[in-house]
Amino acid sequence: MWVTDGYIKAIAHGGSKVYIGGSFDYIGPNTGGGAAVNPVSGQLATPRFSYVHGDVKTAVSDEKGGWFIGGKFTSVQGQPGTD
Repeated sequence: MWVTDGYIKAIAHGGSKVYIGGSFDYIGPNTGGGAAVNPVSGQLATPRFSYVHGDVKTAVSDEKGGWFIGGKFTSVQGQPGTD
């Protein structure tokens, strides 16, 4: 699902496209509290991070392709966090 960084005030369908209008500067995929991006292109990297519901404040590589994350979040990919 895609999201905006502001309010959507109008939606219209025309042909095979959907048009939205409102008060926003960005529209893109909902990445949750963290996302890996390509440092050159700025595009989302693949594979994508698991969806984090909340705020990621720090991330450290486990040196095996995974990450240790810390912050204020309630779940990662639907699995509840621990204190």
